[in-house]
Amino acid sequence: MVSSALRFARELELVAPIVGYQGALIREMPAATSTRPGRLLIHTPLAASVARDVVIWAREQGLDPHVNHLERFIIRADDPLADEYMVFMGHVPDREDDLVQAIRHPVTKVMCHGDPPLPTEVAPLARQRFAGLADVTVSHPHFIEFVAPGVSKGRAVRYLARRLKVPLGAVLAIGDQWNDIEMLAEVGHGTAMPSAPTEVQAVAPTSRRRLRTRGSPG
Repeated sequence: MVSSALRFARELELVAPIVGYQGALIREMPAATSTRPGRLLIHTPLAASVARDVVIWAREQGLDPHVNHLERFIIRADDPLADEYMVFMGHVPDREDDLVQAIRHPVTKVMCHGDPPLPTEVAPLARQRFAGLADVTVSHPHFIEFVAPGVSKGRAVRYLARRLKVPLGAVLAIGDQWNDIEMLAEVGHGTAMPSAPTEVQAVAPTSRRRLRTRGSPG
């Protein structure tokens, strides 16, 4: 969520727009005195009917779905992890008795929690089930996420590069999870954290150069 990331952006004194929700939402950096999250530049939401189907399907797989819309984080009323989410995100979640019925309009993202390795195991099934309806990514070993078709961090970094007039070849991106793959592949200097999955390391050319250097004799 942009509102969750904002405190870090201010500490770093950033001025460029902030990307949220895997690139589904981009906001301007607000003024230092503002309590609002910043003017909306891009928002590509997931269709309500698809989001409802995702929630139902996710529960059938043993996952616990949540909904994000703009700066709202929506969970089931009896979610036992509510307090943990609040601490992690710095944001008070909205509670709904019936999450499916609560989705009456397009939403920014559906995020589903599960114990590893369940999220990565069901990801191929999710991509098959929602092909053309939603893009699926794994943002953490505990989380599989559903966004509108075409949404990715790669699309977001292309937008930011054009807006800031920076050639993509001069852009540095750093990632650590599967949801960073498209972003790392887009830029001239993509690097992955040492803890990143093998698939992420494979698309980060800077990481591959570093590994080859480390493995070189002398």
